[in-house]
Amino acid sequence: MRSDGENLTGLWFESSRDVSKHSYNFEEKDLPIFDETSRWLDIYFSGKNPDFTPKYKIENLTPFRSQVIDIMNKIPYGKTVTYNDIAKEIAQNRGIEKMSAKLLEALLVGIQYVLLFLVIE
Repeated sequence: MRSDGENLTGLWFESSRDVSKHSYNFEEKDLPIFDETSRWLDIYFSGKNPDFTPKYKIENLTPFRSQVIDIMNKIPYGKTVTYNDIAKEIAQNRGIEKMSAKLLEALLVGIQYVLLFLVIE
């Protein structure tokens, strides 16, 4: 996990294939946000719905990514939503006929590891 001291700014698993991208110079600290995030993950992976979301901050957030994340945050616990579903909602919000689900897939694959709880909250 990575934090700015108050917010979660990164989350990945040691065995993930892109873990090498996260080998920054860092200082290990025990922070409340790490405890809260660990508790959230423990609850979620035990098959229960956490009733809270750790504070997080996404750096370099474009308006498009912000729109995608807003949609992802509305996905109810336990519900499956496809890239195509999200693309259709964005197209409708923008007043266009269609949006590429492949474009969304490329975007979401990158951020879903970092902000796992956005997708499954």
